[in-house]
Amino acid sequence: MMNRRALLFLSLIMLSSLSLHGGGRQAGAYLTLPVCLAPCEAQTTKPLAPDIVQHLDSDKFSEIRTVKDLPDLVKAKLLNGAKSGDISRVFADPKQKWDSSCNQTPGAAPGRSFITGGKSGTLCLIYYEVGGFALVDTVDLYKLSASGAERVWSASMLAEHPQTFEQLLKIVKVRLLSS
Repeated sequence: MMNRRALLFLSLIMLSSLSLHGGGRQAGAYLTLPVCLAPCEAQTTKPLAPDIVQHLDSDKFSEIRTVKDLPDLVKAKLLNGAKSGDISRVFADPKQKWDSSCNQTPGAAPGRSFITGGKSGTLCLIYYEVGGFALVDTVDLYKLSASGAERVWSASMLAEHPQTFEQLLKIVKVRLLSS
């Protein structure tokens, strides 16, 4: 696996030439296009508590197959804190029509596609794709409490593209235990 310095170097090599016209003369300019080549980039605000990692290692998760089956606290978080709202306007269920383009029309098909998820006690793990300029798959781990759902870990651009919750959980365990 490449280190961050090598990834930065490779992203700087990706140059796009722009032509600037001025005074009848043509000048060349270069724009650096950032490219993410890492197979999985985890985003955490603080180290995960050992009890969370230990809980992930248990096999007590029940699979979540549709967006409507997500815990209400997680739905509210995904709806940007709205206590009410139709989650199906934001997330499509697996194999349902959704808009992965960067020109999304409000009120049309959802711009995110739920793939799979699971819940165990106070933890909820979800995996989904987000449309836009680039299609990005995302994994979020939420800790549920009386005050709401807190995202404690997130990763994007999994190289493995799991299709089942069991595959997802195995990948997440490897990522968390190796970090």
